[in-house]
Amino acid sequence: MVYVPKGFTTDPYFNAIGSKAPNFRAWGVVYLKRKERRGLRKRVLYKQYARRGRFTLSDYKRKKNLVLIFFPYNLDFDGNMQILKFNERYEEFRALNTEILAIGNDFCYVKRYNLSVSQKFGGLKGLKFPLISDVWRTISLGYGIIGTNYKSAQHSIFIVDKFGKIRYTALYDTRIGANVGEVLRILRAVQYLYKRPLRVCPPEWQPGQETGKLGTIDQSEAYFGYLEWLNRPPKSARYDSYLDRLSRATKKNKD
Repeated sequence: MVYVPKGFTTDPYFNAIGSKAPNFRAWGVVYLKRKERRGLRKRVLYKQYARRGRFTLSDYKRKKNLVLIFFPYNLDFDGNMQILKFNERYEEFRALNTEILAIGNDFCYVKRYNLSVSQKFGGLKGLKFPLISDVWRTISLGYGIIGTNYKSAQHSIFIVDKFGKIRYTALYDTRIGANVGEVLRILRAVQYLYKRPLRVCPPEWQPGQETGKLGTIDQSEAYFGYLEWLNRPPKSARYDSYLDRLSRATKKNKD
């Protein structure tokens, strides 16, 4: 049984779009390269290794957007394939001032071992973004992606803007992978709306296409609501007000 700490919830509808993303602080592993020169006349060697460190959501606040990828376990085939797809297009995320954090329910030493295995054999060697360990499921519980019938996190993606608000969420079946292009499209739309907050991006919007104005839907609802009020059925004489009685009397006099 997973212990639910104070301030966390298992309700999947708790973290609605636009709400503040729950902060966390956890251990993670990142793949690094280091220059080494053993002697003056020898060539420079690049030593590759995985280093453990602490990662906090608040460190990225007002600096970068975040894409949080939740998956159950690091040795899971579907989880590794999805992470590698994001790794292939990592430079596109960097161009949008976005960092990716992959969060799984493994220990740090499992993630460190996975980073040492080549991608040909199902590992994540050469990964460009960190892997975060969520052994006690506190992060997954905070984001409401552990149901009552699950003991691990479900496959899901969260987009958190640089102001710490959730702008996009998606939950997937364990046998269905995510669409990386759709995540990039949402990020481009979020950055577009930073500069133009009174615009609305239509479905399947791409940079360079036309956008709508904020408030047009509300105005149309008010207009059609006014038409319904004009065409409302007449009230019975029992509930007439003083003005209604005067209008009825004037109509009778004209007739």
